[in-house]
Amino acid sequence: MMRCHLLTLWCCSMWLVGCQPAPIEVAAPDARELEAVSAAAFDNHRELEARMLGRKLGDIVVDRERLENGGERWHTTVSFTLALDDPGESAKHTETVEIAEYGPDRAFVRGSEITREGGVEESTEIERKGDELVVRVKGPAHDREQRFAIPAGFDSDVAVFERLRDQVDAGAALPHGTTYSSFDEDAMRFEENRVTLVARTKAMVGGREVDAWELEEIDGEGERTKAILDDSGMPIRIEVGVFTAALVGSEAAATTDVKLSSYLEVDGKIDARADELRIDVAVTGDDANDRPIFRDNAYQSVVRTKAGYTLTLHAVRGTGLPAHSLPLADLPAEVAPHLEPTPMSQSGDLAIARHAAQIVGKRTDAREAAVAIVDWVHRNLGKKDG
Repeated sequence: MMRCHLLTLWCCSMWLVGCQPAPIEVAAPDARELEAVSAAAFDNHRELEARMLGRKLGDIVVDRERLENGGERWHTTVSFTLALDDPGESAKHTETVEIAEYGPDRAFVRGSEITREGGVEESTEIERKGDELVVRVKGPAHDREQRFAIPAGFDSDVAVFERLRDQVDAGAALPHGTTYSSFDEDAMRFEENRVTLVARTKAMVGGREVDAWELEEIDGEGERTKAILDDSGMPIRIEVGVFTAALVGSEAAATTDVKLSSYLEVDGKIDARADELRIDVAVTGDDANDRPIFRDNAYQSVVRTKAGYTLTLHAVRGTGLPAHSLPLADLPAEVAPHLEPTPMSQSGDLAIARHAAQIVGKRTDAREAAVAIVDWVHRNLGKKDG
């Protein structure tokens, strides 16, 4: 980035010189000034490679903009290309652009997130208005706005990091941590997070050794994030489970051939007529302190064991209940959002909708139609885009 930044300055200088009516003498810049300019540019820009088990998945670009009012605006672009080693799978490219604005005290002001995949775009806009967060979600077939009362303890991760850093600089002992509330725009709810500054460290950034911090955060679902940040809070390395993101060129690629698959091999038989199924899943090396792989939801109950997990799958056939007729109407409010298109499902794509209609044919029983579509997907698409 230093070279690109200085090249831009050089081009602008040449344009200005060309517009002068007479030649001018330009003094050579002081080397210390160049070093200061390039260091400042890099401190506000980071390029990281995202990997899963050492296999590159994509890139993360972070830019921080200083605002005139003393606040900051962070731009983050995440580009992933994922190809599963499954029959019929094709590479999927997803890009997410996130912008977050913070006030002089680093309190959250407003933000936006746009996700694009396969020609489908979904956006989320969040703004703090008084004691509420106003959230607007837009997609191919929906545009809705919701308001959420801000709970006590709500804060931004930027403000929390700076506060903990300043407290340690003032004499607080390491490790030093706190809890705060954040908003999960995917789950549309607030959650409590625990963040801890673990230790001071050094890191190489752009050929320079810089002061840095080892940080650990556990979110409301128990997911653990480990990170190395420079003294201003810019990322150097991030680790979440089997995912890592590190400065471009700072870490070698995996030496083993890692394969990514959506298939889970199962021993035993499944009775399709059963109203309830129990599956024992053995997971080698599963850490009970880490986020569980399987969690309770509307379809399953999960018990974590020493060897792994016991899943009780609940019947979704609705034994004894009449099936709905197509087309569906008067859907419950809590059900409707799950049937709307998203970038991941792409169910708003007209070509997909037409093909689904062909699979369903003349069926009017909603349950039979759903089974037909799921069966076709499993047989033809390697369980992708389900």
